[in-house]
Amino acid sequence: MKLAKVLGRRDGVTPQCTGVAPPSGYVQVCVGRNRTVAGSVRHNAQMVQSEREARLFALLEDNVRTELQIANGMLDLGLSGQNLDRIMEGVTSGILYAFDVEWSPDWVKDGDVHAWEEDGGWLARCSACLTDSPRSDSREDAASWARAHESSH
Repeated sequence: MKLAKVLGRRDGVTPQCTGVAPPSGYVQVCVGRNRTVAGSVRHNAQMVQSEREARLFALLEDNVRTELQIANGMLDLGLSGQNLDRIMEGVTSGILYAFDVEWSPDWVKDGDVHAWEEDGGWLARCSACLTDSPRSDSREDAASWARAHESSH
C-alpha cells in the first residue's frame, strides 16, 4: 500500500497562502482553526489525488482523533497524544482502505451550508472543495461566502 501523508493546518490559512512549501511527500490542507492536523492515510492503494480528497481525509482524521480524545478523557484511559494519534491513523487507514468516504454531515439541510461559531466568529464550509470561509461577524456572511465559493467551482 502507498501511504499519502496529509499535513493540515487548523488556522484557516489556505495552502496557497502559507508561504511555506510542505515537506516532500506531503499535501498541505486546511482543517479548520486552532491546531495542526498531521497524519498519514491510505486510500485504495493510491496516493491522494486532489486537495479536496486530502481535505476529506484530514477531516476524517480530525473527527476520529476528537472521538478518541473524548473517550480517553471519559474513560480515564491515560493514553498519550502520540498513542491517540497512532490509534487514529490505524482506524482512519482501515476506514479509507475499506470504505468510500464522503463528507456529508446529516445536520446540514439540503441547499444549506455547514456553518458554525468558533471563538466569537462565524465560519462556513464550501461543500464542493471543503474549504472553510474566512472568519465573519455573522453566520449569514460566512454562509454567503461559502455559497459564492461553491458556485465558483
